[in-house]
Amino acid sequence: MRLLSPATMTRRHFLTILGTLAASALAGCVPQAHEKPLTAESPQSSVTPEPVNTSTAIPTSRPTFGPTATMKATQPPAVTKAPTTSEADVASAAGGKPIVAIAKCEEYGPARVEAVVRDLVALCGGLEKIIKPGYTVVIKPNITAGGRVSTLDGLPPNETYVTHPDVTRAIALLAREAGAKRIILVEGWGLDIWEKNGYGEMIKELGAEPLNLDEPAPEPDFLKVPVKNHFELSWIWLHKAIAQAQAFISVSKMKCHASCGITLSIKNVFGCTPLPRYRQRPNEQSRTTMHAGNWSERLPRILVDVVRARPIDFCIVDGISTIDQGEGPWNNGAAGIQIRTVRPGILMAGRNPVAVDAVGTAVMGFDPQAKPYEVPFPSGLNHIALAAEAGLGTNRLEEIEVRGASIQDVRFQFTSCPRMAADVAEMMHVAMLEATRPTT
Repeated sequence: MRLLSPATMTRRHFLTILGTLAASALAGCVPQAHEKPLTAESPQSSVTPEPVNTSTAIPTSRPTFGPTATMKATQPPAVTKAPTTSEADVASAAGGKPIVAIAKCEEYGPARVEAVVRDLVALCGGLEKIIKPGYTVVIKPNITAGGRVSTLDGLPPNETYVTHPDVTRAIALLAREAGAKRIILVEGWGLDIWEKNGYGEMIKELGAEPLNLDEPAPEPDFLKVPVKNHFELSWIWLHKAIAQAQAFISVSKMKCHASCGITLSIKNVFGCTPLPRYRQRPNEQSRTTMHAGNWSERLPRILVDVVRARPIDFCIVDGISTIDQGEGPWNNGAAGIQIRTVRPGILMAGRNPVAVDAVGTAVMGFDPQAKPYEVPFPSGLNHIALAAEAGLGTNRLEEIEVRGASIQDVRFQFTSCPRMAADVAEMMHVAMLEATRPTT
């Protein structure tokens, strides 16, 4: 198994990993990407478990936006009203079939990417029906692991496993033009990740506000958002900025995923759930309550519940340059996975996340209607199909209007992750996250 050790990995971490591997050598491998652990020190509050329809308990505790504030343990806030975007409104954004727009874009570069994204948004009918003058718009790129884990080929993370700032900038600029008063960029892993992953310049240019989703600041706590007709979670903890955003945009990276098969628009918003509320112990760097039990079926259902709690108003997919057969370099070597950088040269856009992810899955060379435990979802349920079953959109290509380039013209065959079992690679991944996270 090849694994690049981060500069911050100590000899003790290394020996711990070796001991884990030796003790679990016969158990199998599973590299699960737990996307955004808490990075800033903050006091832990008491846990208020969330009722679920399994025997597994849910939430845990606490959280910074800007300067870290010392906060008293508080009672959970009252359940907040869910966003008002209706399932029918999202599904019928095109006045019939949902629209997904595709374009070739071979290289990054602010001007080039902006031009392509501008065309894609126009093909989808523009942003004016989504963003009104004075709106607060929240944008969630995929900066998994904070972009802190070294890549295998020395390329920057934004050209391999995290969303490139040029793509996020383009949709943020169009949101400004549509009348957005505030642009808030959200992700976990601390506030230093934005500069680290090349977002500093675009934040200054657009006056965007970065926010750490693993801290509730400037609010005293996270909000409880109800989930109508839930699969697993009857309510979900979210930062107030996300829960009450007037428009919410997912800007994902086109990748396969070791646990969930495909990571596009829907999987990206899993990172909106605050780590302190979804771990069993304060020192854990993954959402262990969500991965507990039969995670291969529980986790895909939770993905749908998150989208139910906070509907996505617009989706952009960065498929210009990415990685194959996993969501990050930590997957390399587990169960035979060979992470490599690939350049599909694709950008996608659409209002309906289910339709966008269905088309994206087809562009990646897979069947968006694949059955559970079959490629590209060999380790569990097809969360895109579950979202369609929940009435959030369609995963049937014949029910989607594709504009711009055709699926056939841009199809780029990805390599599915192998079927995983939860043991040695999971423990190795958690050890890596612990070794690479900031200490303050």
